[in-house]
Amino acid sequence: YIGIGSAQYSETDNNPWSFKERKEMIERSLKALSLKPSVFNVIPIEDIHDNKKWPAHVMNLVPDFDILFIGNEGIAKQLFQKYTDVQIINVKHEVDINATKIRELIKANGDWKELVPEEVVKIITF
Repeated sequence: YIGIGSAQYSETDNNPWSFKERKEMIERSLKALSLKPSVFNVIPIEDIHDNKKWPAHVMNLVPDFDILFIGNEGIAKQLFQKYTDVQIINVKHEVDINATKIRELIKANGDWKELVPEEVVKIITF
């Protein structure tokens, strides 16, 4: 399962693309790596703006899981550690890049295309 947070937002600085567009970026990128759609499921996770209830909210949206793979030391990790017993595994970053940096480069007309999969470039530049 791949959860897309802040799924209800689009056309904002932090979430310029809709859930549907973000989902398409992920699905096309994984399919380009020869992953079949049957091995992953992209799920929208809307913000509820209640930190204490958020982990339970996520667990209600995502079918049973007992491991959470996380890419940073942010609020999601802190909340799951505090309010659940879900095992958390930090994902090792191969490249020092994140979505915020990519959005900033896009806004500044910087070099961002080599930092994302080709399928994502196709969607963003369409």
